[in-house]
Amino acid sequence: MLYYLEDSTVAVNEPRIANSGMLGGPFLARNKLARAPAGSGFVTPIDIVVGSELQLGSRSVRVHGVDAFTRSYFQERGIPQPPDYEPYKVDNSAAPERTQRAQTESVTRGMQWLAHDGQGTRKH
Repeated sequence: MLYYLEDSTVAVNEPRIANSGMLGGPFLARNKLARAPAGSGFVTPIDIVVGSELQLGSRSVRVHGVDAFTRSYFQERGIPQPPDYEPYKVDNSAAPERTQRAQTESVTRGMQWLAHDGQGTRKH
């Protein structure tokens, strides 16, 4: 999320992650962002605090962290930023591990599929 102090506009870009199934890129073009309760003005720097939630149209975005410049900007103005956090940690310790046999079978099936790729089906 980028906040432009010169004209109080906001732009949101989603990171591009290869093979994630999501496109990434621009999520919200640079624009003034209205506060959640309609008619209460536009988003200001005070509204963008770690842990705060902003409404972007029908979607809700939570601020998970800020960069060093933003942290110092708020510090100079006497507004402390809470520490960055990662709320969605996944615990995979209870997940069953695949056996060597299951992995081998999966690879074998994939190789069979590749061996016949492009051959098509025969019609009599």
